[in-house]
Amino acid sequence: MRKELLRGLRFRLEVNGVTLAGFSDVIVGGATLAARPHEDAQPRRAAKPLQVRRFDDIVFKGGVTDSSELSTWSRSAAAGAIADRTKSVVVVMTNESGADVARYTVKDAWPVKYQASDLKADGNEIAIESLELSNEGIELAN
Repeated sequence: MRKELLRGLRFRLEVNGVTLAGFSDVIVGGATLAARPHEDAQPRRAAKPLQVRRFDDIVFKGGVTDSSELSTWSRSAAAGAIADRTKSVVVVMTNESGADVARYTVKDAWPVKYQASDLKADGNEIAIESLELSNEGIELAN
């Protein structure tokens, strides 16, 4: 991706090790937890162990790219291409000068919504209104 496309954006999206887009906003969400019943029948006073039931989708807003790979991935996942559905995704936060500040690894991500912005005649990049990725968790990588 050309560097000038990322100017002013604070989040970079890497898919399978390749930078595909830059975004101005990322909404990570959280995880829904549920108490898991104890395996034995003995009543206990201790708290029940928790298990993650579901991770919220990660929403990227205000993006730009010069690649069609995100829209192709989204169409492929929507068509039910299981083999190509989940990918290795990293969200990179940058500072004002463009240097990496933090990296977040997203486990087993796949697109559930892709919305391109209106087309404009004064550029050859693709503006992305929003990209929503379902996932199996996100963690700080550094």
